[in-house]
Parts: sequence; structure tokens; C-alpha cells
Amino acid sequence: MYLAHLVLKYPEIYSKVSEYYSYRILDNSFNELKGAMSLEELDAAAKIVKPSEIVLPDCMDPYANLKLIEQSLDSIEDFEHLRGLRKAAVVHANSYNEAWDVLRRLVSNRRVDTISMPRGISDLAPFSKGRVLLAHDFRETKPFHFLGSVGLHEITGCSLKSVRSMDSGWFLNEAKNITDNRADYMESKFNLESSDVLSIKEAGERIRQINDFIESWCIDG
Repeated sequence: MYLAHLVLKYPEIYSKVSEYYSYRILDNSFNELKGAMSLEELDAAAKIVKPSEIVLPDCMDPYANLKLIEQSLDSIEDFEHLRGLRKAAVVHANSYNEAWDVLRRLVSNRRVDTISMPRGISDLAPFSKGRVLLAHDFRETKPFHFLGSVGLHEITGCSLKSVRSMDSGWFLNEAKNITDNRADYMESKFNLESSDVLSIKEAGERIRQINDFIESWCIDG
């Protein structure tokens, strides 16, 4: 997943990602900017990163959000670099029942390809299981993407029949904090604290090294 405001800020870096990753999601940066970027801005970012899927502009009010989604869907084909992309709609709600109603509407919308649920939806049910329960209720309707993770219980509770994907730094954070010794090892081996800007190839290689380390830790217990 790529944040549109960062793509526009660092176009030289992000212009190379299509060489290394086949499925790319362009996010509207709502969480980071406290407001979604416009379709014009998303079109400019899409020209750079060449995404497979776009997260449509959203807002916090659940039903105003549904109207905003419809407005975006009505005009998205007018933008050269957004045409033909898969469209992901974000769910916002203030209660579990409200989330269920919003989901029902989005699932029935033929122009929406993917349902994206932010971390806050998890808190609408006990034990932060809101998203897992909702995805289960609407399983095998449309692909679900979780925006961030609230922890391992949520990750392990997801069924492949209900949740397609998730973007989260949880795995890296956990690997980095398994123990003080392991964290020191991660920092020394992968230079995680470095402020240097990495090339795309260097970043990809570092991610592969970290993944290998996480897998070896899981196997070793």
C-alpha cells in the first residue's frame, strides 16, 4: 500500500515500485492527513506509482461517507490514471450495527470492488474483534482489506475466505521487540534505526532479510 501524499512528495523513489511489486494499492492518506486527498491528487499519484487498486476518498461521518463514495465513483472515470482500477471503499461507523448497515450497502454496490476497514472498526465489538466479526458476516461477498492491525488475535482470527489482505507494521514491530537481545540484533543486523534513504532495491532486500528473520524466529519458537 502506498500513501498518495508520500508518492507526490517523493516521486523519484515511488516511480520505481512497479518494477518490484505486482499488486499495488494507492491509499488516499486520510488517516495521515486527517482528510482524504482529492481525485485530482490521487490521479497525479497514480500516474507515478501505477496502482492496481485505489482507496476512494472517505470522511468520518458514516452516511456522508457513502455519499462521497458515490460522488467519487460517478467521476473517477474522468481521470486518465484512475480509469479501470479496482475501487476500494472505506467503512466508517460509530457502532457495530451501524457498521453492519454501511457494509450491507457497500457490498451491494456493484461499482465497489473491495471493502477497506480501518482499525477503529475493531473497537466496535468486545475484545477488539469488530472487523473480524464483520468480515465473517460478509464473507465471500467482496474482498476485505484491513487498514492496519490491532494485534495478533486479529491476524490469527481472520479467515482467507473473508479477509484478502492487511497492511500493518505489526510484524516488524513485534520482531523488533521480542526481547531486548533480539531487538538489538535486529538493529545491528538490519540497521533499522538508520535515517538514510534507501533505494528501492536496498529496501526490498532489507524487507526480505527481515521476513527471513521473522520466519526463523517463528520456527524456532
